[in-house]
Parts: sequence; structure tokens; C-alpha cells
Amino acid sequence: MSDAYVKLVNSPAGRNIAKKLQLPRPAVLRRYRRGQPLVPGPVLVVGNGTGTDDLAKQLLDWGQDVRRHATPKEQLGGIVLDLTALSEPLELSEPMLTVGGALRDLAPGGRVVAVSRPAA
Repeated sequence: MSDAYVKLVNSPAGRNIAKKLQLPRPAVLRRYRRGQPLVPGPVLVVGNGTGTDDLAKQLLDWGQDVRRHATPKEQLGGIVLDLTALSEPLELSEPMLTVGGALRDLAPGGRVVAVSRPAA
């Protein structure tokens, strides 16, 4: 959808018209601008292994506020899930529970990124 439509249906007058006509109201997504942080707010990095530590270090180098454990009721700008160290499907339960709990605290327009190995 174009930005003009999003602005229209999210304006006060357009919101009423869109509601009466039952038009969808898409969320206004944040656009990246040079000089701003990649993600507004803390980024939760979930996973185990050296790859996860390297990923967290890279995000820190880019000036992000990186968390390895979610703080309840703290609004997260993004969640990065590193699955590269997993070798069996049974190992998915712990990171999925962590991410599932953190999704409640994801900011509107927040991003979730999963990193995995290529399929063998």
C-alpha cells in the first residue's frame, strides 16, 4: 500500500471514513534514516554458541542496545533469534519459549529476525 493511503486512513478524519467503509488500517512502519539507530529500543538476542556472541558483538559495534535476557514489560525494538548452533528439532523448545514470551513486549513495528544454517 502506498504511503498516501496509510497517511489518509491514520488521520483523524480518514480514520472515521475508513472505519465506516470497513477499509483496512495498516500500521505506520518506521523508515530508516541516516544517523538514526537501526532499531529504536533494545534488541533481544536469543541463542547459544559463539555465533550468537559474535552476532551480539556486531550489534553492539553498530551502536545497538543489546540484551541477552528479556526484562519483563520492557519494550523491545527487535528480536534476533540465532538457530545456527542447534542440531536437532528438540533443541528448538527453549529459544521458542524465550521468543514467545518476548513477543508481548515487542514495540509496534518491531522486527523479528531468525538466523539459521542453510538446509543440508
